[in-house]
Amino acid sequence: MVFATEGQIKYICSLARQLGYDHENYDFDLMTREQASAIIDLLSDEMEG
Repeated sequence: MVFATEGQIKYICSLARQLGYDHENYDFDLMTREQASAIIDLLSDEMEG
């Protein structure tokens, strides 16, 4: 299992804050890179509207 990178985690936190979400709801300790990518895609799509 390959865990999420620090860059992915920071980006998720940034997007979540911009959208008004609490980034504390995400379990970054066990998040894989694949899961992080999926969350980034979802949050990015929501940002675009």
